[in-house]
Amino acid sequence: LTLFTAVLLPCMIAAGFWQLQRAEEKRDIVATLIQAQKQPPVNIEEFELINNSLAYRQITAVGEFVTDRKILIDNRLWSGKFGYHAVLPFILDNTQKMILVNRGWVAGDPARKSFPDIATPSGKQTIRGHIYVPPGEAYILGEQKIDHWPAVLQALDFELIASALKNELFPYSIRLEKDTVAALQVDWKVVNQQPAKHTAYAVQWFCMSVALVLIYIWNSSNLGE
Repeated sequence: LTLFTAVLLPCMIAAGFWQLQRAEEKRDIVATLIQAQKQPPVNIEEFELINNSLAYRQITAVGEFVTDRKILIDNRLWSGKFGYHAVLPFILDNTQKMILVNRGWVAGDPARKSFPDIATPSGKQTIRGHIYVPPGEAYILGEQKIDHWPAVLQALDFELIASALKNELFPYSIRLEKDTVAALQVDWKVVNQQPAKHTAYAVQWFCMSVALVLIYIWNSSNLGE
């Protein structure tokens, strides 16, 4: 029991503090979103290309979709159904610069024998959405490549896509709002778990740590008798 307690107790305490750290990180993300939403929408061309404060900022853009260069982000679920996130290049009006626009979720063929048929508005469009800055590097299984269209990727690789499009890209994607033109099924979740749930997990780990200590003390006192 002493060896068991000595090994397990530090792990349980560490798990509790890790959950508290995750809760704080999620609170920071939610706070960033709330702060960004308080700002009025800004035209995408007014932003500097690299700026960490861009996360979740509301933007508008005028331009045209490149309809024959669809990108499908694989393994995206909606209500338990298999599908993709549909991403399209969008040429900004009067500049020829491109941004990647995530239109949201579309159902896919679970057997992967066909690609979804996605209608796209043609001509000049005004879109509205927010800038998505990933919280970290995406986990990729194997090498990604683009050798046909639509391209199926595990995550957006801006360098790879820019090379395939032969055009400069804004370094973050734009996620469309659900009431804007070209939006599909849209329900962007800022965090997969709320901070309160991580805090609750931390409390559970700490309670189990206390219980383990009490069991050890009780068992040791009984052995002493």
